[in-house]
Amino acid sequence: MSSSEQIDTKGDGTEMFQQDSEVFPGSPSNAESMEVVLELRNLRKYFPIKTQSILFSKTVGHIKAVDGIDLQLFRGEVLGLVGESGCGKSTLSKMVVGLEKPTTGQVWLGERNVHEETDKKIKLDITRNLQMVFQDPYNSLNPRRMVKDTLMEPLMIHQLEKDDQYGAVLRMLKKVGLEDYHAMRYPHEFSGGQRQRIGLARALIMKPDVIIADEPVSALDVSVQASILNLMQDLQKEMNVSIIFIAHDLSVVKHVSNRVAVMYLGRIVEIGPTDEVFERPAHPYSVSLISAIPFPDPDIEKKKVILTGDVPSPIDLPPGCRFAPRCYKVQPKCHEESPVLKHIRGEIWAACHYPEDEEVIKLHTVKE
Repeated sequence: MSSSEQIDTKGDGTEMFQQDSEVFPGSPSNAESMEVVLELRNLRKYFPIKTQSILFSKTVGHIKAVDGIDLQLFRGEVLGLVGESGCGKSTLSKMVVGLEKPTTGQVWLGERNVHEETDKKIKLDITRNLQMVFQDPYNSLNPRRMVKDTLMEPLMIHQLEKDDQYGAVLRMLKKVGLEDYHAMRYPHEFSGGQRQRIGLARALIMKPDVIIADEPVSALDVSVQASILNLMQDLQKEMNVSIIFIAHDLSVVKHVSNRVAVMYLGRIVEIGPTDEVFERPAHPYSVSLISAIPFPDPDIEKKKVILTGDVPSPIDLPPGCRFAPRCYKVQPKCHEESPVLKHIRGEIWAACHYPEDEEVIKLHTVKE
């Protein structure tokens, strides 16, 4: 363990990663020359479990949905966030945009603390620069409002494009592949892909610094997903916006992301450049996820890593490594000591006592 990495065991038995000012877990080697637009510091969200009675309620435990996340997002970067359902991805996204208040930890948008800022003008500016694209493109739109009203509302609230707000709406509709006449229609008159284009337009019309895309294509047909992903990539490059792209489909994340972070039971277990993580995963959980991606070449035999056991409950987490009950490399140390994110090789960081250290993880072999 380097001098910049240590574990602080608090009174409640939880562990916390600490780093000095020069080292941040998972950041690329050239991070000093890049602009940090979003930073998460020791972010946690615990939901209390209470017993109810006629006279009183008592907290008997906590669901540790997010449990100590340290993360940096850089200008113009797309960071993929992947993991199984229930690992804490959506809870994390809600804390980032201010929809959920963290139990502990901080969210910094540039030099501004998202949850602790009290100045109304600064809070309004944070809202403008931190937008979200939701999973369900229908329920995220008001069915009683025309598209022009949906897109003009944020412009009016933030007093943007004062001279030509309707013109700004039409220009943004054009950017997302819709026509001028679509501005006068209601959400029910559009297909699912068109509704997600409107949701994307609503997020981008204020020219934010950061967009949180929470599974933005999972509710769409496969035939539509590619067009929405390509559109997001084109607009991200054109507007130089930073995106945290949340998904459970690793092939989608590989297509759009510069870096990828793998979550398991509230913690990041591996983070690094997308190509490195997919070609040479270090954490056994990452290996199992990547081995499950379908491979279309019939001449290539793909090795699948099948996990055994059940996912532990976030209410009653196992001691030591949370992945230990399902890990194919488990050792006694894994049940005793919780691993922290540490540098493994290249740009890869992983929280594992016994990471995969081969030069190439051979998940694909040519059939003879």
